[in-house]
Amino acid sequence: MCVGLGGGAVAQQSEPLAKKHPVVGEIAARDFTNAQLMALPEQERLAWIHGAATMAAQMAASKKPEIAGCLTGAFTDDGNASDTFDEAAKKYPDMLATVTLFAVGRLACPALVDW
Repeated sequence: MCVGLGGGAVAQQSEPLAKKHPVVGEIAARDFTNAQLMALPEQERLAWIHGAATMAAQMAASKKPEIAGCLTGAFTDDGNASDTFDEAAKKYPDMLATVTLFAVGRLACPALVDW
């Protein structure tokens, strides 16, 4: 199998791609639901939530640094947004996990509404 490296360069890939995740499989991020996220082992679920919240904070940082700090604090420091996320995910299992993350982020950081 050949893998494009950009600029016309191509490398030969000798090993097959990594195995599918036992829970996530090949689900595209845009289709990942709360139920699927909640089916992950706790450490993987928390890593996804913290990673997604950190990415949202990084996106906000260039325009609204105060939102970035709020999101980071709410989801990863002493905030309770991760617990709020779990409650919402259980209540709305068919909702997209990214939508739930944004909604909980808006509750935790009201300035996100204006962003």
